Amino acid sequence: MTPYCAFLGDDDFLCTNGIEQCLEFLERHPSYGAAHGKGLLFQTETGAAYGPIGMVRPYPQVVLNADSAAGRLRDVLTARVGGLLYSVHRTHTWRAMFAGIGRLSGTTNTNIFKDELIAVCLSAIRNTVQELDCLYLIRHTHEAIYKYPTIYDWVTDPMWFPSFQAFRDRLVTELMEQDRLHEPDAQAVFKDVFWSFLAHVLMNGWQRSRQPARVKPVSRLQVLAKRVPGLQRGWQKVLAIRQRWQDELSLPALLHPSSPYHDDFMPIYEAVTHAPADALVAVASERHLVSSKGALDAGAVLREPHG
Repeated sequence: MTPYCAFLGDDDFLCTNGIEQCLEFLERHPSYGAAHGKGLLFQTETGAAYGPIGMVRPYPQVVLNADSAAGRLRDVLTARVGGLLYSVHRTHTWRAMFAGIGRLSGTTNTNIFKDELIAVCLSAIRNTVQELDCLYLIRHTHEAIYKYPTIYDWVTDPMWFPSFQAFRDRLVTELMEQDRLHEPDAQAVFKDVFWSFLAHVLMNGWQRSRQPARVKPVSRLQVLAKRVPGLQRGWQKVLAIRQRWQDELSLPALLHPSSPYHDDFMPIYEAVTHAPADALVAVASERHLVSSKGALDAGAVLREPHG
């Protein structure tokens, strides 16, 4: 059995150099159960699979260093939950995260528990997770991306409570095993952590539903740039330079050869911005996407044991 695995969506990318750094880190640090590098989220200007990239921003991922399982569970439920599933995991942990989920009664995909929460929380309970200074994950967002229900629709679904019960029972059992807690103590930890999480997502969901769409303010210089020939191009260059210095994961910064992430980003940039035929050639020819040390197959990146 291969000792490492990683999840990859069919519209996302993992950088081979980042994968290899994660594998090396996990081999040198057996106390850690998972690792990842920096993540990005991008969208093309048209929202299609290929074309000019219009937006790039950081995709936060979870770092967990608490000594106790209860502490890591609390940390992951107060952070960005989805940022943990893309980490390189030890295979035995990954199997445990998803073991039996398909057979759980009362769980449905629309309840989020089965899709994400159970696996993420089990990973947090079992693992410390580190982030490395390398480009690792590049996610593609678009209109056809899978969307979870709103928080209101989630908690009012008729199957919410049976799903919650399965989720609670699984996590309580794990807390008892990992932190050597008696069941009443594990129940109390779960109640405290999940109550806080639920209050947070309910309030955030309610506030977001009432926020008007943000309209980006237009400066006087931008208005002037549109009116004066040649000034708009100069304005765009100024913005790109400023963004490059202020945000190391911005598109202008990543495109500049001085960026430490440039070499890993460019094969993916070329694959996305070229026509499909050109993109296939780019994917096949770049060492960052095809590695002799790893395999990219059906959403998983695996590495065989040494020796």
